[in-house]
Amino acid sequence: MMGKLLAGIGLAVLSVNGCAEVLSGVYGHAFTGKRNDAVWTVQRSTAGIYQVLQHGDDSCMAGKVLDDAARLRFWQKMDWPQATVSVAQCLQFGDGMICHVPQPQRRQIVWLADNRSDYFYYDTMAGVMEVHRIG
Repeated sequence: MMGKLLAGIGLAVLSVNGCAEVLSGVYGHAFTGKRNDAVWTVQRSTAGIYQVLQHGDDSCMAGKVLDDAARLRFWQKMDWPQATVSVAQCLQFGDGMICHVPQPQRRQIVWLADNRSDYFYYDTMAGVMEVHRIG
């Protein structure tokens, strides 16, 4: 299963309905042994549906892109400026999600303004954590 999931992962930037695909890829964070240790591998399988491999326990789960309404509810829950939500893209899987917020909008969100990466991970236990794409 892992081999199938990782096949073609080098094509991390794909075109989907004319928009740059920013959610596929390999992700890590600062709380691993090494900076480039893989934590998640995300691969698009069909429109709006992704497969997510968690490297820590080799579990694989489905991920779904949040629609506009779900993203807005999350932004409201976090009390973030609504003007920043329209350009964000989020992928929910299990109890967490990975989101991409471009730098101009990220600067307007206090919690994300100092992040170097356009990506963050969120779940109710960890809260908001900066993540980065590897490779």
